[in-house]
Amino acid sequence: MEKFDLVVIGAGPSGYAAAMRALDFKKKTLLVEKNKVGGAGVTNGALSSKTWWELSREAASFRKNLKRFNIQAPSFNYREIQEEVRKAIDERKGMLEDHMRQMQDSRHAHLLAFKKGTARLLSQNEIEIVNGSKIERVWTDQVILATGSRPR
Repeated sequence: MEKFDLVVIGAGPSGYAAAMRALDFKKKTLLVEKNKVGGAGVTNGALSSKTWWELSREAASFRKNLKRFNIQAPSFNYREIQEEVRKAIDERKGMLEDHMRQMQDSRHAHLLAFKKGTARLLSQNEIEIVNGSKIERVWTDQVILATGSRPR
């Protein structure tokens, strides 16, 4: 059974940051994520809503400034804007994935492991990770649960 100083369950913003900070303290760290690195905030939450908000704010400002000079604002293509939002999300996901690869190829490679799957606490120190039909157990001194939340 592989042993870690720290297992972080959840690779959203908090879990990802916790794992990276643990490396600063030279802790052998396992980051476990069942879906995608970055969490819901990147894949379908805050990032997309903030990008939509920023684009609409810029469009409103653009229209307002054109109106001051008696120039009619062009119409906006919803599909093109939607594509820009998708690009922003893909760019952020790519940055996170690249960072993970760099960390695993860097001087921290011996300290950082990443496993895809659903983690379950079996005891204070033992964690089971299930990915499809593959089941593995790891031992850890510390656990951080960073699994996110659900809307009320």
